[in-house]
Amino acid sequence: AEKISQAEAKQQKAVAQRTNSLIGVNRFTTPLTAEQHANLETLMQANAQAAASGNLAAPFEQLRLAMQAYTAQHNTTPTVATLMAGDMAISRRQAAFCDDAMQCGGFALGGKVIVDDDVEKSCIDVLTQQPAMVILCIAEKDPLPTAEQLCHTLRAHNKEVLIVMAGKPPAEHERLLTAGVDSFLYTGCNVLNMLESYQRKTGVQ
Repeated sequence: AEKISQAEAKQQKAVAQRTNSLIGVNRFTTPLTAEQHANLETLMQANAQAAASGNLAAPFEQLRLAMQAYTAQHNTTPTVATLMAGDMAISRRQAAFCDDAMQCGGFALGGKVIVDDDVEKSCIDVLTQQPAMVILCIAEKDPLPTAEQLCHTLRAHNKEVLIVMAGKPPAEHERLLTAGVDSFLYTGCNVLNMLESYQRKTGVQ
């Protein structure tokens, strides 16, 4: 029994970290049908029971259902916008990873703004979308200076927006936490836990 429990925990961790892909669940999600929308409460109850019984898909489905319930109640869905800087090929890959992760949590995807010499204008442009969250995709050898500048500028114009940085925490990442970065989103992190946190911090849960 202990071996089975350990195996189940390992499977759950792999799904939560998305090292084990469940298409339509923790990757490449699809919208709910009209019938599902009409029966959200029943779906959420059934899904909670499935999660309690160890169903691997249920925790991600619960996130999406929670977002759908929030949207139905408030007539709006928290939006995620993106600021991109540095090597655009790498930055776009970072953004694609984050987009897919955010959709697994039911978040709406906003636009992407490429940071140019006018950092303040770039920040204002992304905040014009009224996002609940801004993701920084900075593909530079040392992303710290750019990330700090973006954080300070975003905070000067909007103290409430949640700031997330794509990629593993860089050296001296504590400076970014002080500047306003909430967390780091990257391959191998526990995406499920991150999405649950983002839903709480944006008022969904």
